[in-house]
Amino acid sequence: MDSEWRVLVTGSAGLLGSHIIKLLNKEKVDYIAILSPKSLVKRPWITDYIDLRKALIIDLTDYVSVYRKISNLNFDTIIHCAGALSGTRAYSVNFYATKALLDAIFKSGRTIRRFIYISSILVLGDSLREDFNEESTCKPATLYEISKFLGERLVVEYADKIGYEYTIFRPTWIYGEYSINPDILLLVKAVKSHISPYLVPKDTLISMIYAGDLAKIIYHSISRDIVGIFNIGSQVMYKFSDLLNYIKLILNTWTIGINIPKAFLSIFTRFYEPARYLLLAPKKVRIDKWINEGGIIPGTPLLRGLNLTINWLIKSKLV
Repeated sequence: MDSEWRVLVTGSAGLLGSHIIKLLNKEKVDYIAILSPKSLVKRPWITDYIDLRKALIIDLTDYVSVYRKISNLNFDTIIHCAGALSGTRAYSVNFYATKALLDAIFKSGRTIRRFIYISSILVLGDSLREDFNEESTCKPATLYEISKFLGERLVVEYADKIGYEYTIFRPTWIYGEYSINPDILLLVKAVKSHISPYLVPKDTLISMIYAGDLAKIIYHSISRDIVGIFNIGSQVMYKFSDLLNYIKLILNTWTIGINIPKAFLSIFTRFYEPARYLLLAPKKVRIDKWINEGGIIPGTPLLRGLNLTINWLIKSKLV
């Protein structure tokens, strides 16, 4: 990557943002880490990898604050990871915060070279029930899905206004260290309590991507000037039973399998909307477009990625 580039990373304290910052540190790329006002309280471990001298506390949903603090900063690449997962908060962060960020850049009269937007495979919504690719019609249903879809549209719309190139990634189920999201956390807690909760049938196929792999893909897209919209997930589809068995193996414990009624998962998705991925359960997530244009493949096996994740959860006393 050009040594003169400076990267602004939103959502730097979150699951993906943390892995991106760690990679930028390793590659000695200068960055500005954007943190939400509650980050230091909710995620005290961020000081392990973020140099707070390079960090700014900004509420991205506060347009005045965004404009005041962003417009005069020195950066030319944005990796926009900030996001919320459910309800009106999702709409506020995923759509309005994206608009505030882009408006601040546009109205300040400055230009940037690259905008990387982290969307979600769920922008495709009900199209995930069909044979889909990046060109498929998006049919979002929940506020989370709609807000990510509208965020994508903003990134495309402002590209002409500001003059940047953009890359939009639509990852499947992201997991890894530095996450307090309820998905893996609740499953690990359940297995530790000797319960294997089958939220979907055992043979339901899932695509998961380790956050460290996704961070490398994002970095690669910037360094190689790769643009476009890309679905991203593991090449290997795992069974949901594999996920629970791997957690059980890592914790070295025994469990009793319990089939959870589908109605419970439907209710759970109201509070954690990304869980609708399990309800839609696409049988195949093709990442051919990224492999052809990006050339690097997500390579961390699920067992290894889960081992890193669970060991971090234990070390952080979250389970």
